[in-house]
Amino acid sequence: MGDLADSKVTCVKRLYGDNFVVDESFFEGKAVGRPFGLEGKGRTVRARLLHILEFAGDGKIQRENAWIDMAALMQQLPPGE
Repeated sequence: MGDLADSKVTCVKRLYGDNFVVDESFFEGKAVGRPFGLEGKGRTVRARLLHILEFAGDGKIQRENAWIDMAALMQQLPPGE
């Protein structure tokens, strides 16, 4: 995500339990480089972000996964524009 600048993440919904967190957010930023291989050209992008954390008994992160809505990014950063 180094090709994205001026970014902010806004939480939509967060679910949690004894050993996990599921965070649904929206990412907003400026595509200054080639994020995910797409030509940024300084365009502003917004996409849904899903982040899941699972914790071990000692509180350390045991597993972490994150997904970003690539279809939304591809629509906002079409080639040739």
